[in-house]
Amino acid sequence: MDLTDSLRHQLPGTGEVLIDQLVAGHSNQTLLVRRRGTDQTWILRAPPPGVHAPGAHDVLREARVLQALADSPARVPRVVLFEEAGPYYVMERAEGQVVRSTVPSFLMSAPARTRLAGELVDALVEIHDADTGPLIAASLGRPDGYLERQLRRWGGQWATLETPSARSRDLLRTALDIETWLRAHQPETVGHTVVHGDYKLDNVVVDPADCTITAVLDWEMATIGDPLSDLGYLLFLTPWVNEKPLLDDLTGEALAQSGSFTRDDVLDRYATATGRDVSAIRWYEVLAGWKLACFLETSHQRWIRGESDDAWFATLDTGVPRVLHHAQALCMATS
Repeated sequence: MDLTDSLRHQLPGTGEVLIDQLVAGHSNQTLLVRRRGTDQTWILRAPPPGVHAPGAHDVLREARVLQALADSPARVPRVVLFEEAGPYYVMERAEGQVVRSTVPSFLMSAPARTRLAGELVDALVEIHDADTGPLIAASLGRPDGYLERQLRRWGGQWATLETPSARSRDLLRTALDIETWLRAHQPETVGHTVVHGDYKLDNVVVDPADCTITAVLDWEMATIGDPLSDLGYLLFLTPWVNEKPLLDDLTGEALAQSGSFTRDDVLDRYATATGRDVSAIRWYEVLAGWKLACFLETSHQRWIRGESDDAWFATLDTGVPRVLHHAQALCMATS
């Protein structure tokens, strides 16, 4: 039985099932599933084609996270179908749009940008307010040692990227210098919460009518850890007022115009809502840049080896050094 036949029998309703590719991201496949002649639509998530690193593109784990957070304050879509043999899962389709490199018409006004910037912080606060118990019970995270595990995991990943391309761009020495700085300046954790792991503007769905966030997507890297790792990642990835994006296709400039937030506005809103000390946030921003550069370089090397035909990965020959050098500059500014 092919995929469309399987979905036709397993999803609610009756009638022919149609599957369309959505233009979405550079990681897992995101497909639109619909029944012909009806308004029934869903989103299917599946790994990309090709060989992946162990643990990468684990969509079934992502589905388990969504199920564990179903009754939490976090804005998660409901999982309606989970297929281990696929592997894939199907979830409800959230109403709204995903904002990427092109600024949509509904964000052309300053009040709209103000509303969305505030929503982006508020939705993150809700994630960090979620009960960690269901994730612990489902073996999707543990509360202790998160920052040390992050350093060990990504430091080990950088060590696997010893290639002529990485050497010629001087990536490994820079990455090691950043790792040394991170270890020397590691802060005390502010606590343990649910963390998203990839929280940024193009991983939320926005209602164009009022700029509210209807759902948070892409929970592949979610776990339990230090909540400031999410906040640092959001700050590092997002160009705020009068800032320039590091990678246009990844971050865009939707919130870099007047009426949006500055990074200080983000910190103030988050700290006020949570009561957490954010004074060490630069360390978490450096961690975010170091991790992101490693993840992107892994994708770039997949492209070099011919394991991916995503043309954007080719641009990372200059994109990865730009991300890494920005993280290094933050180290120097913070020391």
